[in-house]
Amino acid sequence: MRPCLGWPGAVLAAQPVGVGLGPSILPPQDLRYGVWAPLAQAVTLRLGNGNSAMTPGASGWWQSDIPCRHGDEYGFTVDGEGPFADPRSPHQPAGVHGLSRWVDHTRFPWTDMFWQARPLASAVIYELHVGTFSDAGTFDGVIAHLEYLVALGVTHVELMPVAEFAGARGWGYDGVDLYAPHHAYGGPDGLKRLVDACHGRSLAVVLDVVFRLDAVHAFVDLSATPFLQQLSTEVRQLASATGRHLALIAEGDLNHPRLVRPVEAGGYGIDAQWADDVHHAVQSVITGERNGYYEDFGTSPFLYFTDHEAELGTLIGEGRRREFAQFGWDPATIPDPQQLNIFDRSRLQWDEVTQEPHVGMLQWYRALLALRRELPSLRDQPSDIHIDERRGLLRCSAVVS
Repeated sequence: MRPCLGWPGAVLAAQPVGVGLGPSILPPQDLRYGVWAPLAQAVTLRLGNGNSAMTPGASGWWQSDIPCRHGDEYGFTVDGEGPFADPRSPHQPAGVHGLSRWVDHTRFPWTDMFWQARPLASAVIYELHVGTFSDAGTFDGVIAHLEYLVALGVTHVELMPVAEFAGARGWGYDGVDLYAPHHAYGGPDGLKRLVDACHGRSLAVVLDVVFRLDAVHAFVDLSATPFLQQLSTEVRQLASATGRHLALIAEGDLNHPRLVRPVEAGGYGIDAQWADDVHHAVQSVITGERNGYYEDFGTSPFLYFTDHEAELGTLIGEGRRREFAQFGWDPATIPDPQQLNIFDRSRLQWDEVTQEPHVGMLQWYRALLALRRELPSLRDQPSDIHIDERRGLLRCSAVVS
């Protein structure tokens, strides 16, 4: 079993038996290693090449008097097994199965102390995959193309999940170290450089975060204070404490109004939610497809790539072929996500921006976004959307003052 760890430490149990609460936020020099392992008989801190026994404390916590130091590589041995990496680790330089590396985040030289994000109501969000957005496939590689996004009219850059996942390439929705930016992308300092560079160009950054593999419509939460409500409340508190404009966007299939209804009115207080229905309906009208997941809408295949160990990679490929067979597609035509060429084919070809028909399409997008900025009615008032399925037309209208 791969343990789930606290900060910096572990939540280790064959079955959940309680909630592990991390230590108070202290100055970096005062932090010590701690582990929540209520079922363990013995826990050892692996620090570099040495081992140090940890002392059991209250409520299932194990403690060490060794201070956390920037750059230290550490892990935990539990009842003689391990060492295990810390899934709340700030950095996994050797991947998900390697030792964790402690990072003193206060060392980074931020330059964005006066930065404020634009409101979501006026946002133009560009979602990108760090690994395929540039030839380098890194956070620094994204920085090299930020001027393109600014010229396009983008206000918010959304990153597909960047938490540490197995292998060097993937979509990131199977991340296991939620606080460790992927090592192949440039790790925590690489992500900080990207965020700082975005803010320097008046671009906000949105993180696609996966708490579980399902979207929010699949959450079964009967808590007195549902998780999403607690999350939105704490984000508002953080925004107040930092003086920053922060926002939460939910993703789900139901478009339930409770998600965005204020907490005071019985909602979850999320700032916005993706309107997947619009995408699905447009896709269905354009393609005419009504199969599988889009039987009420329509879809096209997308290049999915992975870098798992051989056995798991084979199982994933077989599972995808079975899944897409339900869509009415020939399983033989479904690409093997483990093949490197699938990843390479998914990379953006930046030379296309100087070639037709891409030049014309780019100019069209820039013109539409400029029009949206110039006409408040296009961003402040809802547009009416009419779908003519017989003629295959999508018509949008707005009141222009």
